[in-house]
Formats: sequence, structure tokens, C-alpha cells
Amino acid sequence: IGKTFTQSYENQFDTAKFVIDGGAGVYSIKDTSSYLIEVKPNSKFDEFNLSSDTESKTVYLKLPSNLNINLLKKSSNSRKASIKLNSKPLWDFDFNIGAVKFDADFTAYKIKKMELNCGASEIVMKFGAKYDTTNISINAAASKIRIMIPKEIGAEISTTSGLSSHRFPDFSKFDDDVFRSKNYLSSSKKFFIQISSGITDIKIIRY
Repeated sequence: IGKTFTQSYENQFDTAKFVIDGGAGVYSIKDTSSYLIEVKPNSKFDEFNLSSDTESKTVYLKLPSNLNINLLKKSSNSRKASIKLNSKPLWDFDFNIGAVKFDADFTAYKIKKMELNCGASEIVMKFGAKYDTTNISINAAASKIRIMIPKEIGAEISTTSGLSSHRFPDFSKFDDDVFRSKNYLSSSKKFFIQISSGITDIKIIRY
């Protein structure tokens, strides 16, 4: 079992940016932390690097990426880590990940923006209603992605991938490659989701 990596929370972190680079393994974001960020590897591999830039309020997590894994098989050699974040800041996420299994529950966090760039991955992300406007940008290839957003929030999906409406239950086609929830205009809180993907199984679900 590796050590726990932490970045202390300071009051000046009213906003914060979390950057993840690399990554072959199985990762989760499930709980909140009194630290700004807490990363606990659950494997014998101790190759994670956590650094920060206080001036830009950015934390960088470098994940090991030189291990070939099969996401469908449980292996003692798989890199695993659980990540916890502080719920106080307004978050900006920039995730550049490779072949990973990534399960994230963001319902406790205020999120302004997320950029997700991923390769052959299996990703589940659940969002909450903690902030007025959230922008999500997805660039994926050969991945399976499930995104869950609250029904009470209005949402618009723009895609350059030729995805059909059956991938977006409870959304209606508004324009070419643009889909909107029925409460898009009436809701004061909104999600804007942009999708650019290759051969990807992506579904957006309202809960």
C-alpha cells in the first residue's frame, strides 16, 4: 500500500484547479476531505506525483502511465487510487487520462468547468447542482462514458460526433448536433456539454 499524498487547504483557495495527467489504472473520486486534495494509492505502486502552484491555485496530479492493464480483469498489478477533494472551493478540472477506469461522484462539489481528454477508458461521472453554470468538454476515443446530471438543471449538449438522440434520454434535438433538456430555458442553473469523440459509447443521463 502506498503512502497518502495530500495538498493542504488554505482559505485563499476560494477557487482551485485540479489537473490530472497520464494514468493507467483504476481511480475513483468519492468523498470530501479537509485537505484541498487527498490521493491514496491502493496498490504496491508508489509512482504518483502531487504538486501545486499556490499563485495559480492549481494542483497537479501526475499518474503513472507505463503499465499495460486490462480494465476487464482484476489484477493485483493494477494501479488503483482513491481521490478526495475539498468541497469549499469552486473547482476547475482538467483531466488528460489514458487507459483508465474512472468512477467519480462530483455531487458534493461546485464545478465551473471540466475538460476531459481520454483514450480507451471506462468512465462514470455524476454531477450535482452546487453551481449555477457548469461547462463540460469531452474529447474521447474508444471509450465508454456515462455522465449523470440532475433533472432540475437545464442542459444543452453540442456534439461533433454524429451521436443520435437515443444516447441522450430526456433531451430533444434543438438544432444540428444540438440537444436540450425540456427545462433548458426555465431553469436558472445550466450545464453546457460539448462532445467530440471517435468510436465512443457515450450516454448522458438525467437523474
